Amino acid sequence: MAPRISILIYGRDARLLDSRRWLLEASGYRVQAAHEMAEVQRALEAGKFDLLILCHSLSIEERGWSIATCQAAGPGMRCLFLTTHGTVIDQVQQDVLSTADGPAKFLKGVEEVVARQCSSHAHIY
Repeated sequence: MAPRISILIYGRDARLLDSRRWLLEASGYRVQAAHEMAEVQRALEAGKFDLLILCHSLSIEERGWSIATCQAAGPGMRCLFLTTHGTVIDQVQQDVLSTADGPAKFLKGVEEVVARQCSSHAHIY
């Protein structure tokens, strides 16, 4: 049996965050949600995550902190930035996914990021 992918999702809109967490869990991912930067920091210090998803509801400051956090995490963890239609995140070198495409495209985008990560990094679980 393949190991379950562990995802940390960070956002400010509690309903959207819970909906996305539920979608990911229903698809077989192990998911932890965070509403505050301190929660993200504690979660990253306490556990290993394969993917950090950053929701469009983050402020510019939170987005900047999150980008630095992703870069500091090293190559073992990917970051996926969710944007609203038309939003540009120009300082991001990671994966970006529009939320305007709906839940099915969200899950497909997550699957693609995870597949690329798994093929480019050898993980020992």
